[in-house]
Amino acid sequence: MEPFIFNDIINEWACLQWNPTYILNNISNTKARLGNFEMHINATNLWENTCKYYDISNSNCRQMFLNKPVKHGKNLPFAYIAYKYMNFLFKDKPQFLEAVDWTPFGFMNRNGEQSTFWMGTQGSYTPCHYDSYGYNLIAQIHGQLKQCAQFCCIYNKWLLEKTIFPSMVFTTGVAGIRKLWIMFPPRDTINLYPTRIPYEESSIFSNINPLFPNLIKYPNFKKCKPYACILSPGQVLYLPHHWWHMVLSISECPTISINTWIEMPEDKIERINEAQARIIISSLMLQLDPTGKFWINSPDDPLPTHVGNMELYKNAKADKQSSCPGEDISEEFNKILCLNIQKKDKYDLFRFETLDPYLEFIKIIFKGKK
Repeated sequence: MEPFIFNDIINEWACLQWNPTYILNNISNTKARLGNFEMHINATNLWENTCKYYDISNSNCRQMFLNKPVKHGKNLPFAYIAYKYMNFLFKDKPQFLEAVDWTPFGFMNRNGEQSTFWMGTQGSYTPCHYDSYGYNLIAQIHGQLKQCAQFCCIYNKWLLEKTIFPSMVFTTGVAGIRKLWIMFPPRDTINLYPTRIPYEESSIFSNINPLFPNLIKYPNFKKCKPYACILSPGQVLYLPHHWWHMVLSISECPTISINTWIEMPEDKIERINEAQARIIISSLMLQLDPTGKFWINSPDDPLPTHVGNMELYKNAKADKQSSCPGEDISEEFNKILCLNIQKKDKYDLFRFETLDPYLEFIKIIFKGKK
């Protein structure tokens, strides 16, 4: 199964009216990640443990979300509120949780309570990785880019000249370019040079920055067949199980996204694998860095302990051996997905059979900047 973009399904979501000012006025007790997006050839990945973190009440931090981004040389400073569970972020504010409703996708009684929130300025990004558990639905809520018409003209000309994806033509009627997704199927795993350092439970990272790949250091990346899409507000991306993805905000104003991970029966086995990986990785890395500062991706994650690791493994194994199989809650969603695929007159995904057109696509995204 490939990724798929749903249109006109969440038009009734109240959260489509949200904007950064409204969000900043309604959240507290959370931190934003501040970093620099490097726009040059062979730029390395920016991991979470190398960023700075500021409370959202910090005036400078808030202004980064409210003011136009300013580039310094080839670096673009960004602010990112990422991977925040909505039931924590909007605690005691049920109207925010009720503004999200996954029922149209076949998931009854699933709302913001089971969703996570993301808001980032231009240049904020998530490095290339895949998630161990489930599959992903991502709703684009907010974002805009003034140069949309210019981009559409340039990109349409490129599409026609290359005679690839001739049905995929953007129109200037699109409200704006929002969030860029670069994706790779599971079969490309070996060519993406996977790593577990930095360590994050249930996330397997790639050593490669797909926007500016170092093809000398990572030559097998040339064998990859990337997919790409640009999400606009009101669209929802279905990301299948174990698909690699890298996400970048390319909108001049902050983008807002909301996602939910859908559980799968296979997750029981994945939890055992993750528990085993945690035991091995922490046993080795704690010898080199007992603080975890240089190998744990998120500063919010606790330092693993042997007792805690073994307890996780014990629980995962007991859950797998239980007589109760993992619940498959996706039957209705699969029907909805098939119906939407059948009725769609054009596809919103870019599929690249070779790397050269993909690299040209990336150059156009950045308007030829190197």
